[in-house]
Amino acid sequence: MLAACGDRYSDPAPMPLDPISQQLVGKRLTSTGMTLQLQEFNKMTGRAGPSGNVLIDGAWQIREGRFCRTITAPAQMIGTECQDISIDGDTATLVGRDGPTTFIIEDS
Repeated sequence: MLAACGDRYSDPAPMPLDPISQQLVGKRLTSTGMTLQLQEFNKMTGRAGPSGNVLIDGAWQIREGRFCRTITAPAQMIGTECQDISIDGDTATLVGRDGPTTFIIEDS
């Protein structure tokens, strides 16, 4: 009976995070003119611009060892890019189309 199956259903266990994600999830990445909050479930928010007045919304994940982000707002930043990433202590360097950017990794 299908009703009996419903009593035994439970959500599947979450997938374990890869080593890079483990170092970034729940952290704030800060660089000149940009701050990103990398949250659980691949949510990403942040601020950019000289006065931090540009709000960023999107998603992030690690794919094949690269930092991939999809920005959904603001309109002028919309898009997906996968960047090489290296982490050394409390710094992360992302290398994208415009060259390397170094971020300080901080607790949120």
